[in-house]
Amino acid sequence: MSVRRPARLLAGVASRPLGSSVEPWPISAQLVREGSGNEAEWLQLLREHQRRFTEQLTQQHNCLDLITVKVPSYEQRRAAGR
Repeated sequence: MSVRRPARLLAGVASRPLGSSVEPWPISAQLVREGSGNEAEWLQLLREHQRRFTEQLTQQHNCLDLITVKVPSYEQRRAAGR
């Protein structure tokens, strides 16, 4: 793995959606500046990012599940004229 590869991997996610965490990015920039020999730190950073993203995705799926349950209920109430 080349020294620059992690920077290229993360370049595609540089524009993050509102509300997403920005904490790991200064660390990743520092790791890029340091060059090779920090693969363990990159792996740790990526694992933490993966954990946070999975947690956020789970929360969003839970919200979607709730909305999915509510929509038919409101549709039925509306059809019944309530």
